[in-house]
Amino acid sequence: FSYTHPLSDGPCATSLDRIIRHLLEVATPHFPALREARYAEWWAHCRPHPSGHQMHFDSDDEGIGGARHPICSCVTYVDGAEDVGGPTLVTTQRLGDRALGASGCLVY
Repeated sequence: FSYTHPLSDGPCATSLDRIIRHLLEVATPHFPALREARYAEWWAHCRPHPSGHQMHFDSDDEGIGGARHPICSCVTYVDGAEDVGGPTLVTTQRLGDRALGASGCLVY
């Protein structure tokens, strides 16, 4: 379900290497701490439409033992038919908030 991908300075060996390297190049100016990152996590879903995905906070090991959040999270749709899947909801809710996020946006 979830995979850890080591980051390296060497040549890209796979298409996934190229995608992750591109995302790092785009995101690092906005999140300078990414210069210290050594791994990227990626995952993929294959679920019946419209089964969706549970709401969650990005964190290491499902938050067991306390939440450790990534330096940066991004959602990238590498491939997919136009009539499959749906947008990603990003809200202003933070871990520990007693109320739901006051706003959010749907990202296609």
